[in-house]
Amino acid sequence: MFLFNYSVRLFRSVSSVFSMKMTQEISSESKYANCKRLMNVIGSEGKSNNIIVCLPENSRQCKQHVIYFGGDVQDYIENMENHYTNQNYAKWNLESTAQLLQSKFKDSTVIVVKPSKMLLKTFSIYENFLSFDVDGLPEFDCDSGALLHLSKLYNNVINKLSDENLTSSKSPGDIDVDVKIVGFSKGCVVLTKLMFELKTYENDKTVQDFLKKVSTFCWLDGGHNGRKHAYITDDAVVKYIKDLDKQIYVLVTPYQVQCPNRKWIGREERQFVYKLEAMNAKVKEYQFFMDDPPSIENHFQVLTKVDAVD
Repeated sequence: MFLFNYSVRLFRSVSSVFSMKMTQEISSESKYANCKRLMNVIGSEGKSNNIIVCLPENSRQCKQHVIYFGGDVQDYIENMENHYTNQNYAKWNLESTAQLLQSKFKDSTVIVVKPSKMLLKTFSIYENFLSFDVDGLPEFDCDSGALLHLSKLYNNVINKLSDENLTSSKSPGDIDVDVKIVGFSKGCVVLTKLMFELKTYENDKTVQDFLKKVSTFCWLDGGHNGRKHAYITDDAVVKYIKDLDKQIYVLVTPYQVQCPNRKWIGREERQFVYKLEAMNAKVKEYQFFMDDPPSIENHFQVLTKVDAVD
């Protein structure tokens, strides 16, 4: 997701002119009901991410886990409210989004994976899952261990919840729930990277045990400011996705697929869905606000449309 029609370099110069309000030290306590902040949860190879967990009223009756990767700008509420520009979108902060998703997915626990960095306090950098260049553009060329990191991160989140008596299961292996992985906007780069690594980790027990739990992958208006890989068009990788036999959802708005400056996103999205359909994969595409001009507002509003994901 790219909220401004100029480059990160230009944004750096703009940021030097408009002073940002001072932010407090990040609290480990959430102000949102049923939300918990888990700080520095370890995944693989010493990597760690901050996690936000939104629990159902009766966490012991949880039927599904929703793992969410947010887009640019989305952050803790206090960071957004204290940012010159991002305060305009504060209602879409990560914890309110977690609550929204938790309300849409019945009896669910929502697990928000926070980016390890926010470039210029705005651009989500998921560097524990894939590489980024100095301007925050994602790079997909090397094996970053995204699948292994997510598998171990998920296991350790469940272990922490168990330690705090917030789940009826004693270990991730005891859990009999569906796992849905949802990416929004920039966060979809993580889903794309996971797909690129399917072949690499086909014999890894930790990854395969995790993938057995996953029922669904959902791209919510995916996009970034690079030049490729908003969606997957490589035939071999698409075949791996088909063979994985999971439900794939693609929800789009004009903000990404009709962006005049990034026409490649729309082309990739159409190819991704077409190739999956041609292979008889389990894919569903939904289009929203297509009669409206591209807008940031409708881009965020697609988060309210996840009812389409069953």
